[in-house]
Amino acid sequence: GHIPSPISGKIMKFLVEVGEKIKKDQPLLVIEAMKMQTTVKSQASGKVKRIVLEEGKIADAGDLLMEID
Repeated sequence: GHIPSPISGKIMKFLVEVGEKIKKDQPLLVIEAMKMQTTVKSQASGKVKRIVLEEGKIADAGDLLMEID
């Protein structure tokens, strides 16, 4: 599956690494917009295949953040 950015904001911290097994509803990353931080959670269990953006980069709403197998 694809994990899109729910909002436009700065990627503050990834909480998982490529190759890591994850569970549904597990926190994946923290994104900040207007000094409010939002935690993005996994929609399904799987394995982190790829992280697209780096910490500190700006994502627009809908941008691909990571891929899950």
